[in-house]
Amino acid sequence: MKTNSTTPLIGLEDLQFTSRDARISPAQVRRRGLVKLRRGCYLEGNAVPEGAERWVVRKLVTQARAVATVTAAASGAALTMDASLAVRGIDTWGNTTDIDYWPVGAGKNSVRTSLAQVQVRGIQVPPARTIPHRASRSGTTTELIRGIPTVALAETILDLARFAHPLRAWVGITMAMRDMTCFDRRFLDESFARVETLRGELLTELQQFREERGYKRARAVVRGVDCGAESVGEAALLWILTILLRENTDLRAQFQSQVEVHFQGRNYFMDVGFPNLPFRIEFDGVEKLTLDRGMAREFTRREHILNNLGWDSLALGFDSLRDVHGLARMLVADLERRGVKTKTLGGPLWMPIPARLVDPRYLH
Repeated sequence: MKTNSTTPLIGLEDLQFTSRDARISPAQVRRRGLVKLRRGCYLEGNAVPEGAERWVVRKLVTQARAVATVTAAASGAALTMDASLAVRGIDTWGNTTDIDYWPVGAGKNSVRTSLAQVQVRGIQVPPARTIPHRASRSGTTTELIRGIPTVALAETILDLARFAHPLRAWVGITMAMRDMTCFDRRFLDESFARVETLRGELLTELQQFREERGYKRARAVVRGVDCGAESVGEAALLWILTILLRENTDLRAQFQSQVEVHFQGRNYFMDVGFPNLPFRIEFDGVEKLTLDRGMAREFTRREHILNNLGWDSLALGFDSLRDVHGLARMLVADLERRGVKTKTLGGPLWMPIPARLVDPRYLH
């Protein structure tokens, strides 16, 4: 799923806050279509468009939870990690995420809390947690996004690298770096050059935590992300491939995102390509077809041209990411059939996958 610039964003004006002396009765909640996010905080029902798709509803509730959490915390608190990305409209690994933030001091507003499951527009949004951080911040800048305090995007990236599961970190950092560098596949060389400049700056900032546990993994994530990935699924696929093909110097094992092919005056881009095989992996290929017959014909024509040019293909859907080990086995079998040696899941980028990370309720 690619970022949809038309997806609405939740702001402070979409929330209703009450004091202990001015509680809202259940009848008022029903009549006004309010959704309780946490004690004293409600989401205006009309903030979520009627008929919105499930993933849109869940993203908007995540944004609302983030706004509610940082507003309830002491002045000076700031959102980070997936919550920081969510309020900016940047895609994250899941569309329902925990709310990470940097509190001010250690008091009643800086403890972990649970956010209950809610129903909005007939769609269930699973529970989440608020997670205040206690470690050392990498920066001191707080930005206001539509009045919502968040850490800067660069600090968001470092926090993801330091504290998040590497899959979640890899995906979030990919999307954040694309946003920071205004990545545009029409200008690949310039885009990748901006990415490398930003990567160098981030790695320099990350060095201040070199004595911190997990630094090696955090550095590997920042060094490895490929900002050619245009979607959460493509980013996750590149994470798995990077792990499976680590330390492989065989030219056949070299892969890259956004491989460009020119044919009869037109440019065609592949999600992931192995130029020396040649072999390509296309993510969500079927979902790229719409009810628009013209787009469907163009997609079919593209596949026909690339196949005729010798680019064998493997098509994957987002559902394949719910079983990372199964997907890895599929990729290993396909690559080794082509003479490419792989490794087992491991190395600095790998950690066991918690069940919640691939729970369908939290994914796109």
